[in-house]
Amino acid sequence: MWAIAYKNIKDMFKNIFLLGFLIIIPLFLIGLINSMAGTGGDIVNDHSNSIVELVILSSSNDNSAIQYFSTTTLVQFTLLGSMIAASMLVGEREKNTLLRMFAAPIRRSEMLAGILIGHSLIVLLITSAIIILSNLIFGVNWGSSSLNIIVVTIFGVYIATSLAFIVSGVFKSTKVAGTVASFIVIFMTFASGGYTGGDRFELVSKFTINKWISDAYLKLMEGGDLNSVKINLIVLGIMGTVFMIIASIIYRRENIYE
Repeated sequence: MWAIAYKNIKDMFKNIFLLGFLIIIPLFLIGLINSMAGTGGDIVNDHSNSIVELVILSSSNDNSAIQYFSTTTLVQFTLLGSMIAASMLVGEREKNTLLRMFAAPIRRSEMLAGILIGHSLIVLLITSAIIILSNLIFGVNWGSSSLNIIVVTIFGVYIATSLAFIVSGVFKSTKVAGTVASFIVIFMTFASGGYTGGDRFELVSKFTINKWISDAYLKLMEGGDLNSVKINLIVLGIMGTVFMIIASIIYRRENIYE
């Protein structure tokens, strides 16, 4: 199981440019927002022709603009990282690598667990790097307790990986899986207010992963503890478990590895 997890991590590190992209691009976006918004609570954007229009945050929100968009950017790239890992898994199936792995003298459950652990650690590495570097470089305050941040991050990675596992099981083409995964990430980011700010689609946003993860981080930024995000963690835990059960059912199909 651990050998399989190690293999997945090693395969990801072979593509160091992709790994760097998933870390550098969100940091660039956070830095861009930081330069435009400073540390103020509201964003006033006088550049009407700007490619990206930043919308003023609600005045009742104690988080600065940089903190708000840092959380949405982090969640977006957490999901993107998990979806890329899913596409890599589909690629292994296309090359029949997955079929050879499941032909090995090891239980299928252990094989799946190894793949899941490997991909989860990759996404956790990407997410942790963004959090740490954004704090060191741009001073983004993710909360006063490292333990609380770690717990929320683990839940976020868990549900992102669970959803990606479903995508990797449903689609047999890397191109199709990548296209669908990109659409899912973009739609949920938009619906949760990641591109616009605030709750323009409040009802729809509650059905997105982004909303529950971002809100948890924002509550920690406001000085909250794990008790203040318990509803978020419960929802993420339930959704992640449901996704994992669905993925397990999909991977039990005999032709899934062909």
